[in-house]
Amino acid sequence: MTAQTPATPEIGLVEAVWRFRLMSFLIILASVLAAAAATQLVFSDVKATARFAVTDPTNTNNVLRQGVMSGQGYAAYTAQRAAFAGSTAVMSRAAEILKEESGGPVLTGGALRARVQTSSKPDGGVVIVTATASTMREAAMQANAVVKAYQEVTVRTNQQQLDKQLATLQATKQKLTNRLQLATPGTREYRVLTADLLKLQERESGVMSARSNTNDGVQFVDTADPSAAAPSKLPRNAAIGLAIGTILACVVSFLRAAGLARREALAMA
Repeated sequence: MTAQTPATPEIGLVEAVWRFRLMSFLIILASVLAAAAATQLVFSDVKATARFAVTDPTNTNNVLRQGVMSGQGYAAYTAQRAAFAGSTAVMSRAAEILKEESGGPVLTGGALRARVQTSSKPDGGVVIVTATASTMREAAMQANAVVKAYQEVTVRTNQQQLDKQLATLQATKQKLTNRLQLATPGTREYRVLTADLLKLQERESGVMSARSNTNDGVQFVDTADPSAAAPSKLPRNAAIGLAIGTILACVVSFLRAAGLARREALAMA
């Protein structure tokens, strides 16, 4: 008759962990220390957030109206402004602002762009600027610089658009004036040219008024606080390390206990 291999005794998890309690403790301790070290070396960066609300473009003058007529369109417009806040033009100006500030970090526009994220809320109206740095002060300065740069670049861009419109209107007006000087007073051509010239003058006046009142389209700004305390990630990461270490200790202890019990059973056979 063939000898039967004795069954491996059942090993309880608690029994296994208790049996190798020193090893389990060292595994858990190493996991917690590794999580703490990773927090200091890898996850030490902090984030600062600044926000600004954009004005509904349907409430602005007709010259710069964007054609947004619904809440959904307003949300889409806000998302576009959030994308513009993260554009190369805005980041380059923000980098210049940081250099101008006392103690500000010296970064290129590209480097700043890698540290800053811009987004908008689903319901529209608010643009969120989140900056990452080694300290809360530096992160807040970056976020606030982006908001300030957005306002400046927006005004400059709007003024450039209006200047182009104004130049086009003035060129057209000059052509009509030249034609009017050659037309015979009282004729139909003269009357049409005169009416068109008056319309152009009204549009020119509107564009000039719009340019003098150009703004950044920002209702209010909620700046990031450079003196705010940075939330510590150590407790959360240490808890994660503790959980991982506990699971690992249980698995290793159980496997070792099961292997040892199997060898003891074979030795007794």
